[in-house]
Amino acid sequence: MFGNKGNENATQAPKPQTASTARSNMNPTQKNNNSITAYLGPDVKIEGTLTFESSVLIEGEFKGRIVSEHGQLTIGEKARVEGDLTGGQITIRGHVEGSVNATERVHLADRGELIGDLTTPSLQMDESVTFEGSCKMNGGGKSNNQSNSQSNSQSNQMKSEQENVDSGKEIVDAIHSVS
Repeated sequence: MFGNKGNENATQAPKPQTASTARSNMNPTQKNNNSITAYLGPDVKIEGTLTFESSVLIEGEFKGRIVSEHGQLTIGEKARVEGDLTGGQITIRGHVEGSVNATERVHLADRGELIGDLTTPSLQMDESVTFEGSCKMNGGGKSNNQSNSQSNSQSNQMKSEQENVDSGKEIVDAIHSVS
């Protein structure tokens, strides 16, 4: 009644899908910009420069430079990367030593490790992350001129407010000295 005597295949696990078989099983309308276009598995060790346009998932070891103008880079949980990373969106779940520069955002995910400097307009950092280095938030794409003029405007406004406070103190002091 509860056995599988007549169906021996019922207990077998389904075959795991690789990135290429998963893509080939997708309908062309299902493919989008978030699909992985390159996968470096856990047994892969590479040294050099990797450039890409769409998205890359690294699960193995990489030493060198990883460069993409707007692409999405994911460093997997078991991955170890040593070098400089540049991309649009970067997610770190594994270990990275080097500088990270994202044009859109960085996500330091659960138990991810970053030893190095980080530059990004948007940062998400989970609680269990290890981060040793400096972080520069570059203002979400504002140009330096916009940032400087906004900073100068805020500085001038603060000076004006302080002058008003100071002149108010002088009036109060004058009243107290007369009485």
